[in-house]
Amino acid sequence: MSRIYSRFEPIMDIARFKNNYLFGVDLRDADGNTMDDSIIDGYLNAAIDYLEQELRCTIEPRDEVHYADYYYQRYRKFNYIQLPLYPIVKDSVVGIRLHFDEDIGIDFPQEWFKVYETSGQIQLLPTVSTLSHVLIAQAGQLIPRAITSQYGPQLLKITYKAGIADENGKVPPLINQAIGLYASIYLLQMLGDIGPGGSPGISSQSLSLDGMNQAITTALSATNNLYGATIINYKNQLDKTVMKVLKRTYKRIGLEYI
Repeated sequence: MSRIYSRFEPIMDIARFKNNYLFGVDLRDADGNTMDDSIIDGYLNAAIDYLEQELRCTIEPRDEVHYADYYYQRYRKFNYIQLPLYPIVKDSVVGIRLHFDEDIGIDFPQEWFKVYETSGQIQLLPTVSTLSHVLIAQAGQLIPRAITSQYGPQLLKITYKAGIADENGKVPPLINQAIGLYASIYLLQMLGDIGPGGSPGISSQSLSLDGMNQAITTALSATNNLYGATIINYKNQLDKTVMKVLKRTYKRIGLEYI
């Protein structure tokens, strides 16, 4: 028997979005023109961008090079570094360097890297086997002489990969749910206005032909959408449940050493 539940699934695409969130929805305008898939794709892309901005993280993995400022107090306390893009892909931090220029710098041993993937945080903990030949004698004396202060702008160069999706491009189901809900809210708002019988401000339409009459009455207005109840339900799901859980999981809390 195959399992129904999976911790990761392919990121939301047009076919799954139509099946899961637009089932039974008439994707035509008042003139009978069917909505092109490129429009739906635009809403999905906007939903992904919204989610990344709201969580302050990236969904699809990408390679990053970040230059962090050097602070003496952080340096003394295992060199706390907060990366701007996260979560960090497991085992993807390939280099942390005291970067004076392309030819001059000191590379930290990978054995020192203490990586907190979900929050995008890194600290450096010297090991016994590497303690004597890299940092204490060299960088510990070099940094104060090089910058003559307790601060060095963009002195630390970190090379890594960030993204929620795994190595197969799959994401947790809750990420897909957030994408689907957000895209649906704005798509249904548009369809409720331009769909068959759905022009804002028109509450009824009638047609008379050769003695035959047909009338369509709707409860539409500029504020009362054809899919209004569904939109409200989706907004409540997104704001009160889905985004709360995602923010608790992914949205970092800033930390400073003083």
